Amino acid sequence: MNNQHNQHIGVLDGLRALAILLVLLAHSIYFIQLYNVHRVIVFGSQHITWFLMNGWTGVNLFFVLSGFLITRQLLEVFAVTGRSRHIRLFGYARKRLFRIIPAYYLIATASLIFMLPGMGFVEWLWRFVCYLLFLQDYFQQTVLPQFWSLAVEIQFYLLAPAMVYTLSRLRPGLRYLSFTLLMTVLLVVKVFVAWFSPPDDGQTMFFTTILTPLHMSMDSLVAGMAACYLWHDPRLRIVITTPFWSNALFGSGLCLFIALTAFVTPHFLFYQRPPPFFDETGYFSLIALAFGSMMLGLLGGSVASPLFAARPLRFIAMISYSLYLVHILLVPYAIQLAQKVVPDPHDLTLLWLVEFPIFMALIVSPAAVMYYFIERPFNEWARKVRAES
Repeated sequence: MNNQHNQHIGVLDGLRALAILLVLLAHSIYFIQLYNVHRVIVFGSQHITWFLMNGWTGVNLFFVLSGFLITRQLLEVFAVTGRSRHIRLFGYARKRLFRIIPAYYLIATASLIFMLPGMGFVEWLWRFVCYLLFLQDYFQQTVLPQFWSLAVEIQFYLLAPAMVYTLSRLRPGLRYLSFTLLMTVLLVVKVFVAWFSPPDDGQTMFFTTILTPLHMSMDSLVAGMAACYLWHDPRLRIVITTPFWSNALFGSGLCLFIALTAFVTPHFLFYQRPPPFFDETGYFSLIALAFGSMMLGLLGGSVASPLFAARPLRFIAMISYSLYLVHILLVPYAIQLAQKVVPDPHDLTLLWLVEFPIFMALIVSPAAVMYYFIERPFNEWARKVRAES
């Protein structure tokens, strides 16, 4: 691996910032929708509203980024042999775990202790164990449901070394065929699960059966892994970095993403009926394809690359994990404050326009504090230990 390969890729910060902003937009509207009978229609446009509410797909963008970055780290691990490989592999595990666990355990434990009076001790202990062991994507929890994606992340961290080691031993042609077959298998699994899932409340079934388990979210992670191998293939990188192909990759991915979010009914609206079959199956794979294409275009130097490398987005990306952890806890307070300001609380568009900046103001400070005093110290310690090894 050369020095350029090891450098931090700035445009990925822009994608990480986009991912968290999409999630924040979606949840800020979802809670207003949840607390009101009438639907929120932003700027009088159903498609703008759908685009914002479908921002929950930002989680899929996080997965694509994880697939890319984890594969990139593991390619460095397996580039060496002997004792150095084992040291780097332990360093990878330490760095990944301390990236997720300290802040996550703090927020999850504090939240569950706060909720203890409202539930029996046995129920509370079961929930606590599930979150402690990162099993909440399979043992579904109605408390802190947004943490399902962290269970998927941790489980992928454990699987990734074996996957990358196996794929790296294959010839490029066979490797790309393996990715195609793996994505096909994952799609077949989605179709099987969606087809044979028992009838249930639409929102509950979608969240617990279709959205959250690792085997149903793996396509986004695999898309990120495939993008990493494409980017690190010297022959393909020459093509990707040409102006035509970098702009074509980013533009086509962006158009596909907009089409899938602005013209597909958000799953938030399926309360009493199951979502369409496409939403349960092919939708996620196409979203992953769109984000993977956008990422390759940005890495290749598309016209949008300077925008995604902008400094404000770097700050948002830096605190994005802490923002993800705290935002659900504070969005109800943002709505309450907005209701006191808005003359007509039944004007849901105006309520959201007031609520969202209040929401952002409420979450940025605690997220920044948590990053500087919890995330960063543990991350620096993990890197320091690895360097000393």
